[in-house]
Amino acid sequence: MSWRPKALVLFTALAWIAVTPVRAETVTFAAGPIYGGYDLQDPQLGYCGYVTCRIWNKGTAAKLTQRRIYTNTNEIVEQNHAISCGRTLKAREYCSYGHTFTKHLAFVCSITVEATTASIVGVAEIRTCGGLFGHERVVNVVPFSR
Repeated sequence: MSWRPKALVLFTALAWIAVTPVRAETVTFAAGPIYGGYDLQDPQLGYCGYVTCRIWNKGTAAKLTQRRIYTNTNEIVEQNHAISCGRTLKAREYCSYGHTFTKHLAFVCSITVEATTASIVGVAEIRTCGGLFGHERVVNVVPFSR
């Protein structure tokens, strides 16, 4: 068999790949529900803790279209702690966003990204406020999933 038909098939396949647009997918990742429990009671500060959503992009550059923290009462809470996430997250880049709370609630971290290869990993964590001795500690961690 001649090399020309094989070359024509290869050339046609490469041309098709070159002109076919790569489409971005929109995917939501979430972690939780996560709860701190009564371990967050501090003699000086009362009930106090942080929920922090930490994410790492192991895929292609991603546009962050939405990031939220929900409570078990279906409220969206203000992100007022550890905010380093912007509108984009480059490949192999980390960011976080969080909320300081003073009530017994469970939380869910949610992030929606648009990317050609959306691959987000990370965790939602609950930490103590530090209080009397100034030492924060992690009391619960839950991974993100699709």
